[in-house]
Amino acid sequence: MLESASGGGMLARCAPQGACRSGRELETLMVGRLGSFRSASVALAVATFASVSSAQPVSEGGAIEEVIVTAQRVAEGMQDVPIPVTALTGEMLEEEQVITPSDLQMNAPNVSFTATNFGGSSFSIRGIGNLVVANSGQSGVSTHINEVSVVSNLNSIEFFDMERVEILRGPQGTLFGRNATGGAVNFVTQMPKQGIFEGFVDVETGDYAHTRLKAAVNVPLADTAALRLAGYRLTRDGYIENLAFGQTDIAGRRLPGIDGDVDGRDVLALRGTLSWEITDRAGAWLQFHMLDEDDDRVRISNQVCVRNSIPTNGCLADRFGFDTPHFGATTAGIFAGGVGALPLGTDGSEAALLDFPRPHITGFREMHTDLDPVFQERDDIVAWGFDYDFGELMLDVIGAVQKSEGLSRQDYFMDVGPRLAPTDLNPQGIWPVSAPAGGAGTFWTSETKS
Repeated sequence: MLESASGGGMLARCAPQGACRSGRELETLMVGRLGSFRSASVALAVATFASVSSAQPVSEGGAIEEVIVTAQRVAEGMQDVPIPVTALTGEMLEEEQVITPSDLQMNAPNVSFTATNFGGSSFSIRGIGNLVVANSGQSGVSTHINEVSVVSNLNSIEFFDMERVEILRGPQGTLFGRNATGGAVNFVTQMPKQGIFEGFVDVETGDYAHTRLKAAVNVPLADTAALRLAGYRLTRDGYIENLAFGQTDIAGRRLPGIDGDVDGRDVLALRGTLSWEITDRAGAWLQFHMLDEDDDRVRISNQVCVRNSIPTNGCLADRFGFDTPHFGATTAGIFAGGVGALPLGTDGSEAALLDFPRPHITGFREMHTDLDPVFQERDDIVAWGFDYDFGELMLDVIGAVQKSEGLSRQDYFMDVGPRLAPTDLNPQGIWPVSAPAGGAGTFWTSETKS
């Protein structure tokens, strides 16, 4: 990790061999979104002029070389940047086992990362971030793809074929827009290299049927053009056991549409980058990124609760356990009791109310739910850039188009609910509730859609 602060001071912590490498200045981010929606966004092209600055090695014989960053939208040495910035090179990311954006909080001061409800995520720098749940909420820390700010859901991504990651602490609104009050995070990918054919393959396996594959290849197309392809694939079974799987009621029926574990992974990400040195002064690049996830990732695990005997509070405040709350303290229990579908004031522990009683749960790695979580992400991003060197000035024009689709669904109580009884208003006892393993609110037992 390299640290730079105001006044030009620098702290360096590199790989055990002492090697820190500099890189080019294309910054990329894989993105997502909150909840279930479809969206498309276009980032306007941005043209910037900046004075040209050169970076010289700290010492020709030293082990540490000066790292080039783009914290101020221009390529400059880290010691010349008058703002606090942390830079992790690609080698450092691997040495420190920084696999996901969440791991950055362990390697940069004043930084925290939160996986929010409904599948979202939030960076906070110096206490400023995004603590709201609504999709309309805007983050206080901006994240970027090739210097283009995009909507960020960082839960799904892993770092692969990265040049470096830059974390800028403190207000960055002048250069990175209004959503950079707390700071900005730049994800910089490896760019194509002219005249070099190279590549790598990294395979990892483990228990829970874990398999992670990362690969990249750099292909020169001509003396002035090159193509770089990279990707990763992650699959594994879930860490959490679903105790409802295989459970039977008094008639011998089993719950459909679930399996024995949840919180698995099935993620695929691909990236292709084409670069062209048009002349000695002009260059252009084009990049496509795709991210696809379709698995049973959980947004939340078991809630800590020891059921209260009275409905004033659903759970006891000073006890630790994994019960369901008192039904009389929940919205569903209040409404069901009010219409007579459940005994008014029941706490939910009576076995006669449950076709599939909740077994004893001992920890966060166990659940009892009739709804397999659903977590789906699809991101397609096309980004491009053009730069021209006028000598004393440098012109950069960048832009991007993003299309995102997402669906996140989970049983909030993570339980198998009680049996709803017939009432005078509904003597047949057929209630419009979501079917087991169906979509809450949109897919009903009659198979019709609203």
